[in-house]
Amino acid sequence: MIQNSGPSPVWDYEGSLPVERGAKELTFEVWEYDKFSRNDLLGIGTVSLKKVPHGKGFSKQVELQLDPEAEPGSAGHLQVRISWDSSQGL
Repeated sequence: MIQNSGPSPVWDYEGSLPVERGAKELTFEVWEYDKFSRNDLLGIGTVSLKKVPHGKGFSKQVELQLDPEAEPGSAGHLQVRISWDSSQGL
């Protein structure tokens, strides 16, 4: 969690996400945490898994939007790096 990070926060998060066989995309949701009120959705973006080469990976700027009808990137951007874990047999 980053407190008082301003309008351009940076998260250097690294982790693993299980992906079910046959999944076609990853969806990222970015939320603002509020201690005393409801958390706010800041944006949603997706990455097509067809664009991630097996055995390799890639880095991509995911365009976020709050509404499916909104212009992609209208809610900001999320930089992601995706690679496959070959030990999982995908």
